[in-house]
Amino acid sequence: MPISTFKVLGLTWDTRKDTLSMAFHRAIEDVNNHMKMTKRKVLSIAAKLFDPLGFIEPFLVKAKIMIQNLWKAKLDWDDELPDHLAKEWRLWLEDNKHLTSITVRRSYFSTGNPQTVQMHVFCDSSTKTYEEVVYLRSTTKIGVQVSMVMSKSRVSPLKKLTLPTLELLAASVGSKLSRYIVDKLQSKFGKLHTFL
Repeated sequence: MPISTFKVLGLTWDTRKDTLSMAFHRAIEDVNNHMKMTKRKVLSIAAKLFDPLGFIEPFLVKAKIMIQNLWKAKLDWDDELPDHLAKEWRLWLEDNKHLTSITVRRSYFSTGNPQTVQMHVFCDSSTKTYEEVVYLRSTTKIGVQVSMVMSKSRVSPLKKLTLPTLELLAASVGSKLSRYIVDKLQSKFGKLHTFL
């Protein structure tokens, strides 16, 4: 029987179901509760998750916030993490094991060529992060279908910014992300209606 799964850009592609899921990294699985957690080890573990399309961005943004907290704590590379930070990281690592159960369709549209395609961009911010996500909404003879295309998140700068400023940063990045996607998809689907 031929192999039906392949590793592609940090994702597992199941060719039979035509879905993508996270490829679980062995180095993350090998972290145990007795291992000394240092800033160097934490950054090494976080760097092993590669998610170019942002399918698990809500999960990765937690790691980005915790890494920022490590820098705020002014720890050296090989200093052991304080108990409260080490506990946060261990909980994050435990959640990590559930990522392989998340799957998304590789194709944006499962039912032939769409009659119309709209792109919807959502942007939001909080005092800790600002995020953007892009969806394609298509209409066919069968009905309406929505597919996530890509998402991004960034941690708010260490220098405190007001919430309206962070909202504008989110909108700015959302606009750039939508322009990037329009440039890539315009030739395939023709005119895209964008909602930001």
